[in-house]
Amino acid sequence: MTSVKKTLLTAMGKITINCTHSFSQKVNGVQMSSLVQDLVAYAGQLNVYGKSNDILERFLGIGISTMQVNKVTDYYGSSCAKEEALLQVSLKPVKPKEVLYIEADGSMLFTRDNGWKEVKVGRLFKSGDCIDPNGKQSCIRHSQYYGHLGDSKTFMSKMDTMIDNYQVRSQQLVFISDGAPWIRNWVEDSFPQAIAILDYYHALGHLCQFATKVFPDKAERDK
Repeated sequence: MTSVKKTLLTAMGKITINCTHSFSQKVNGVQMSSLVQDLVAYAGQLNVYGKSNDILERFLGIGISTMQVNKVTDYYGSSCAKEEALLQVSLKPVKPKEVLYIEADGSMLFTRDNGWKEVKVGRLFKSGDCIDPNGKQSCIRHSQYYGHLGDSKTFMSKMDTMIDNYQVRSQQLVFISDGAPWIRNWVEDSFPQAIAILDYYHALGHLCQFATKVFPDKAERDK
């Protein structure tokens, strides 16, 4: 039994593919390839939708309706607005004597289509929001988070925007991380006057490895 065919708009024009093909799935609810959607959104924000589809047809040879241009452009515009909202200041202003702490790390996530990918997460909080009760574990009252599934360059760019929005001096920035090269290079390049701290558990892990080699005797090593 032959499967139903579908027509997909691509940069090469219309192509007919099998419904079971991975490319037959809609992207963002539209039967267009990601590249065509990118071009449609770009054309849509340059001019009125009625002229945008004329431009697209001249360059790509594809007939795209005004409604489709509107739908795709509106989708990407809304997505950008949500993304920008995440980067806005959500903590109270940082006082001159306070410090803005920035944590960054990556963790592997298994995705259905692309296998293992790294999710990068950033966290911002102020020294004034650190509570250290007597005899109890300390806690942080307010934090701002940003997560990104993708490359480190995009993540660092978004984090730069978040940090810049707080308008604090570089001397008020303290980065805490596991010392990964991409994080270390980011801090050194973008915030050379900031303080960088290796987190306690990674520092302890390196210290234990060092101690094991230098002090073979366990009693001496424990001491």
